[in-house]
Amino acid sequence: CYIQSTRMCLIMSSTLENNFGYSGAGIYISSGGLIIVNTKFLNNHGGNYGGGCHLRGTVCLIMNSSFESNSANAGGGIAIFNWKVVIKNTKFVSNNAKRGSGGGCFMHQLIVSLIVNSSFENHFAKSKGGAVKVERAIKIMVIKSIFVNNVAVKNIYSGAMDLCEIKVLICSISQYLGNYGIQASDCLYLTEVYNVTIMKSKVSEIQATGMLGHRYINLPDYFLILY
Repeated sequence: CYIQSTRMCLIMSSTLENNFGYSGAGIYISSGGLIIVNTKFLNNHGGNYGGGCHLRGTVCLIMNSSFESNSANAGGGIAIFNWKVVIKNTKFVSNNAKRGSGGGCFMHQLIVSLIVNSSFENHFAKSKGGAVKVERAIKIMVIKSIFVNNVAVKNIYSGAMDLCEIKVLICSISQYLGNYGIQASDCLYLTEVYNVTIMKSKVSEIQATGMLGHRYINLPDYFLILY
């Protein structure tokens, strides 16, 4: 499904399955808004960004949906560029970033991204962020979500989430179980992330060097809370 420009597109109670394309094998939207509700993205394969979805310039709401066994070079499940994103009550399972980052989800140049009550399980990324990779955002919030058995294999990056150039990061009431980043952090790897709050979160089955790795963090503005 290719949509060049739209004010708002609604996809509800649908299944997008066994599709192939250069980017966004399931859905590609170049500009506009998108609401996805009760929809399955299964076994879609993109050659570039976003096996299930590739979204650019969008205001995006994804609810009560699933992304399973999709693949692309980056953003195996979904790739999102620009604007605001809410992912709620959604499952990401066994998606694959074959050559790049973000096995489940790749996001770039966002205003706000909210991930709430969602799960990321059994993802693989050849580069950074086994489950989620975010580059350049004003605010990222991860609330009541679960990251299980996600793997990133490039040198020093994170199995669960790899975040770069983020002004505000809030992780609350979330779980990180059995994720694996080669030679670095199993859960979070932060590069130029300036205000960080992590609270009421559970980490277990650490395999690499620990929960948190970082580079170029502005330490006076950096806060880490675990309890």
